[in-house]
Amino acid sequence: MYKDTRIDKELPQILEFLERWELVATVLRIIHLILGTLAVFFSLLAASQIGSIQDEYAKILAFIAAVSIALLAAFNLSEKSNNVRNAWRELNAAVMKFNENIIDEKEIIEKYREAERIVGDVTFSRSG
Repeated sequence: MYKDTRIDKELPQILEFLERWELVATVLRIIHLILGTLAVFFSLLAASQIGSIQDEYAKILAFIAAVSIALLAAFNLSEKSNNVRNAWRELNAAVMKFNENIIDEKEIIEKYREAERIVGDVTFSRSG
């Protein structure tokens, strides 16, 4: 996308973060959707089948639903995915400005620092 542009020539490491964050945001969103779908599907399946299937199968279905919900809540995948995507948006806008000579090298590095703050750390919440 930014091949042979000013950013590619002067600060290619910024592009590496931009590409990495785009991939991470997409992967996190997919994981979030998969776990959410599994949680809903297996919760409904377990609830609708209780009494008509063996208890051990109902427990397995319920367990899969609970694990999916726990992973979603514990790592707050929705917020993390949004944070990474928002950081990507901020850095991408700065790259566009840099390529148009609207901001200089010092400013794009500061925008990168701000985007890193948006991404934040991986957090684990026991309370969900």
